Amino acid sequence: MVNLLNFAFFQIGWFLTAYCAIYDLNLISSIFIITLSAFYIKRSSKPKVKIKLFVFAAILGFLVDSILIQLNSFSMAQVDSRVSPLFMILLWVNFIATFDYSLKWIHNYKKIAVVFALIGAPLTYYMGAKIGVIVLNQSLFYSMFWIAIAWGISILILMKAYNKWH
Repeated sequence: MVNLLNFAFFQIGWFLTAYCAIYDLNLISSIFIITLSAFYIKRSSKPKVKIKLFVFAAILGFLVDSILIQLNSFSMAQVDSRVSPLFMILLWVNFIATFDYSLKWIHNYKKIAVVFALIGAPLTYYMGAKIGVIVLNQSLFYSMFWIAIAWGISILILMKAYNKWH
């Protein structure tokens, strides 16, 4: 039941963040994800480790999405920014929160994790573009290629950090 709730909160966090970004209501989604993160920290048997993972995911997310923006893989639809905005960074925190629950099983299957990242991340960004949060490069292949590469590497980095600190 906890895994199902975690998955549901992850999905709610993603959609809430995406739709709040469209309507410039980022404070609402930020409060939701930060509150949810605080709940996960409080519930954790290793709260300092959880905080460390959340900060690490936020920094990695900022770097990866900022690089993708610099590579013109995508741009922000509502904001003229050359770096990743806060709401995108919080999506990375929201994602790593699944590592203790709904995605805990994947740590034993690194190859499957990479395949999921190579497929799932581009689809997620594509969905973000379809609803108007981001704008993909005119060459869809270019965007999808760089997003897939970035996430194929990032999932391994996130899993390594998680396994090292747990």
